[in-house]
Amino acid sequence: MIYRIRIPKFHQIARKISKSFKIERMLIKDVEQVQNVNDFKKKALDYWNGIESTVDGMLGGLCELDPLDIRDSELLLKKLFQKHQMGSENVSELGAGIGRVSQHLFSKHFQKLELVEFVEKYCQRAVTMMGKLGIGSDRLSIQNCPMENYHPSSGFDLYWIQWCIGHLTDEELVALLIRLKNNLKPNGFIVVKDNFTSTEKTEFDADDSSVTRPFERVKELISHSGLEIIEKESQKDFPNGLYPVYALALRPKS
Repeated sequence: MIYRIRIPKFHQIARKISKSFKIERMLIKDVEQVQNVNDFKKKALDYWNGIESTVDGMLGGLCELDPLDIRDSELLLKKLFQKHQMGSENVSELGAGIGRVSQHLFSKHFQKLELVEFVEKYCQRAVTMMGKLGIGSDRLSIQNCPMENYHPSSGFDLYWIQWCIGHLTDEELVALLIRLKNNLKPNGFIVVKDNFTSTEKTEFDADDSSVTRPFERVKELISHSGLEIIEKESQKDFPNGLYPVYALALRPKS
């Protein structure tokens, strides 16, 4: 079976941002270290190209977090199905890496899977790992592109964005959420699961060229996207010393 991993052309994207969103002078509020988008992106790509294509690599050497993460994510997923009547035809995992969440969770609950990932070797690894689960091109599609260049080809029941919004500028995050919002199926959701700071400031990590935002800042950007938080779940049982992790289930404002 031949896989064709689609690589969209990189072009300037017209951003449709709500009129209420006033663009900050900084690319990322409170982060003076990010002055140039191209440098910000290149350093992140260089970092991830140097990380092995394994669960341990995806989780920063903490592969023991995987079953805990999947456990709590599945609890939220079941709530979205049962309480909010979310459909189960298709899901798109953004910033998917090797497709860890799709392999361990979404493959059990959705008919069709899409992975969006900007590191090519992770896409290739995802094909191999999915193949071992018996998942072929009839169920799986892969978009080898950065999130800021991603445009859904059709509507989805669920968009899942985990541990990767820190690689987007504020404007890029709002623009992405708007595109996803405009391509949601009825009863669909966008889930953002990520680290959050315990302070009121966004923190910069020079190692992987990413940021971690406080909850209130992410909430503000979500609101600017025309979305609202329907469910908020905190990750349980992670070791002390890590950032708090929340999963936010979003829908268009009513």
